[in-house]
Amino acid sequence: MTDKKTTRNVCQQLKRMTMTFSLLLGVSSAPLPAHALQCGDTIGPHETVVLDGHLGPCDASTGGIIIQGPATLDLNNFTFLCDGSTGDGSVKGGITLEGKRAQLRNGVVRNCLDGVVVAGQGRHRIKDVVAVGNTGSGFHVISDNNTLQRNTALLNGDGFFVGSNRNKLTQNNAHHNQGAGYRVGNFATRFVANMLRKNTATDNGFTGFLLLTVERTTLAYNIAARNELSGFFIVAERSRLTANTATANQGPGFLVAGRAHRLVKNRAEDNDGVGIHLAIFDTPGGFLQAPAEDILVTKSVAHGNGTFDLQDDNVECGTNRWRRNEFDTANPLSCIE
Repeated sequence: MTDKKTTRNVCQQLKRMTMTFSLLLGVSSAPLPAHALQCGDTIGPHETVVLDGHLGPCDASTGGIIIQGPATLDLNNFTFLCDGSTGDGSVKGGITLEGKRAQLRNGVVRNCLDGVVVAGQGRHRIKDVVAVGNTGSGFHVISDNNTLQRNTALLNGDGFFVGSNRNKLTQNNAHHNQGAGYRVGNFATRFVANMLRKNTATDNGFTGFLLLTVERTTLAYNIAARNELSGFFIVAERSRLTANTATANQGPGFLVAGRAHRLVKNRAEDNDGVGIHLAIFDTPGGFLQAPAEDILVTKSVAHGNGTFDLQDDNVECGTNRWRRNEFDTANPLSCIE
C-alpha cells in the first residue's frame, strides 16, 4: 500500500506539472485586460471582454453590442450609450444577449429603445447593470431560464419586461419608470413559472408589479411604494404572493383578478385605494375580462387604506377564502376574516 509521504510527493509533482503547462499555454489567473469595443461589435462565443471606456453614442446604422453566449461582457462601470432615436431609426437593443449562458455585468446602458435584450436560448445572467432613459424597456427578457440580479431600471418605459418562462429576478430596483416597474406577460402568450423575489418598485408611472395572463408566477418579499396606479396589478392564474409589501400607492395596494391565486402574509398600508382587492374585470368590448375565483388570502395585514382595507367583488366572496387576516375595514364584512 502506498504510504502518505509517497502520495504527497506525487501530488506535489502533479501540481508543478500543471503550473508548467499553464505557463507554456499562456494561461494566467491575472485580471483580463480592458478592451476597446465599437458600436456593432459581437463578443464571443467563448470570450470575456472588459470595457475600457464609455462607448457610443451608437445609432441604427451601427447597431448595438451582441454578446453571443457563452461569453461575458464586463462594462467595468462604464456606460454604453445609444443616440436616443426612436421608431425605425432607433437602436432596438442596446446590448443583446444571444446564444446560451451569456453574461453582462457592472455598468450602464442608456438612451436605446430597449436597454438590455435577453434573447437567444437563454440561461443568461445579468448583474449590477443600470438601464436608464430607454424608451421601451430597461430590460426586455424574451428567452427562458435567465437570472437578473441587483440591476436598476430608471426613467425607462417599463423597467423590466419579462415575456418568457422560468426567469428569476432578485434584488432588482425599478423606480421612476413611465410604465410598470416590472411587467410579466402580455395578452398574446401565456408564460409560466417566473419568480420575482426581493425586488423594489417605487414611484413608477403605472404600477409597481404587473402580471398579465401568466401562470404560476411567484412574487415573494417584494416592495411596491408610491406608484401611480397600484402596487401590484395581477390579472393571471395560479400566482403565489408571499410576504410582499404595498405602501402609499396612489391606487390599490394589491389588485388581483383571475383564478387560484394564493396570497399569504402580505402587507398593504396607507394606499389611496383598497389595500387588497379581489376584482372582477369586464371591460367594454372584452379587452380585459377576468373573474376573481378560488383565491386564498390569509395571514395578511391591511391598515390605513383609502376605501377599504380588504374588498371582494363577488357576492359573499364567491369561491374565495379570506382567513386569519388583520384589518380595520372590509367589504363585504360578512365573509372576510
